[in-house]
Amino acid sequence: MSIDLHEIKLALHAKRNEVANRMRRLEDITVERVPDPIDELEMLTERESTITQLEHDSRLLREIDAALRRIEDGEFDRCTLCGKEIGQRRLNAVPWATYCVACQDEVDQSREREGSQLFTAND
Repeated sequence: MSIDLHEIKLALHAKRNEVANRMRRLEDITVERVPDPIDELEMLTERESTITQLEHDSRLLREIDAALRRIEDGEFDRCTLCGKEIGQRRLNAVPWATYCVACQDEVDQSREREGSQLFTAND
């Protein structure tokens, strides 16, 4: 069974619209000073959470746009790291996937190692 690129494009555009709409709602981060330190801490925590969500959504939009470009270039179902075919089940589940499962595992492990090295370097 082959990948239905039309369905994938529809899914990518729908996800892109969802993320873009969420980002528009989150962009209204307010910076207010409140006299109560506990309220101030709560607002700071909310802002940090909102910023983290905006960063995630921004990265996801870039990944979706890259997937749409790969469809146009005819390279959609190829891993950008090893060049092997990305499985249909993976692309149906995560149509913006850039890597095959094996390369994604390798990238994730590398990021974990880098994160742990940064953590131990700061100790």
